[in-house]
Amino acid sequence: MNGRERFLTAMEHRQPDRIPLFDFLFQQDLFKEVLGRRPEVYNAEDAVTCSFKLGMDSVWIPSDGFAGYSPKMLGDNVYQDEWGTVYKKTESSWPIDPPVEYPIRDWEDFKNWECPDPHDSNRTKSVREALVLAEGKMAVLGGVTGPFTSLFFLMGMEEACLCSMEEPELFHAIMRMATDYNIAAGLHLLEAGADAVIISEDMGYNSGTFLSPENMRIFILPYIREMTRAFKAHGAKIMLHCDGNMNGILDDLAHSGIDAWQPLERKGKNDLGYVKRTYGDILTPIGNVDSSITLPFGTREDVVNQTLECMRVAGPGGGYILGSDHSLHDGIPVENIYAMVETVKKYGEYPLRLPDEA
Repeated sequence: MNGRERFLTAMEHRQPDRIPLFDFLFQQDLFKEVLGRRPEVYNAEDAVTCSFKLGMDSVWIPSDGFAGYSPKMLGDNVYQDEWGTVYKKTESSWPIDPPVEYPIRDWEDFKNWECPDPHDSNRTKSVREALVLAEGKMAVLGGVTGPFTSLFFLMGMEEACLCSMEEPELFHAIMRMATDYNIAAGLHLLEAGADAVIISEDMGYNSGTFLSPENMRIFILPYIREMTRAFKAHGAKIMLHCDGNMNGILDDLAHSGIDAWQPLERKGKNDLGYVKRTYGDILTPIGNVDSSITLPFGTREDVVNQTLECMRVAGPGGGYILGSDHSLHDGIPVENIYAMVETVKKYGEYPLRLPDEA
């Protein structure tokens, strides 16, 4: 199997020839180590080439509207995206910078605000470029933003959560707009040839979901299900990127229409073994190698042993994709990234014959 076949087989909860690899490549030093250069922006050519050379089986390519389509520079390292949100670049924020100002505070702001056009053909440019570069050998995953994540990029996290309680009609109006936008954007990525869709939707802290599980079922999960239905109608495979503690709504997520969930963050007390045992026939877990402690601060042996642990817990029978429990970020030594990848290549072939430890 090539990487694309391997990845998509695992997304179907079946057993490929080897445990596939996927991760978000959020470290410029990694690109420099692999490609010899540090990209200024996350782009299709560098992402596909780096993923190939690193040994990944898939690559994330967001819709061109994800992190500032045609940004307007407002000053040194400060820019405004087409949504009206202002961001500031920092030394450690690449490739997604933190927002510092938001365009919507109330109904009046929303009424005067103009939604970007999801049908702009340029939004599929990066996916189309990635498909050419991947040559069918690597899965190209088209990325869209979840509706709640879109909302808090427009209002700020605290205001978004308060809005659900204090102005629920405004909350639902923005969620409606964001859902419609991201469905349209995602369908265009699929029409351009993307092998699957990633919905990036942050919904929780390490202690639990942003809203109570009951309110998550009222205010957020119906819109996620609507997105998955639209993509499923197109025949798409769907990955949900959501870190934090999802235990309060885990059953809801498993039955929401998604095919895979990434990254099962350890700090969020997500149990990889439980997810695989309970939902492995309908949900492929992705990730769970600790990117907060083990990958940034552990020895090579620590990384190898935790990678083997994940493979041992979730690998049997297929339907598991290995990666970190968030992303390959700046705090991780490149040698530890290689240790994780090389362990999968060495021991991940089926039938699995894993050593007890390194």
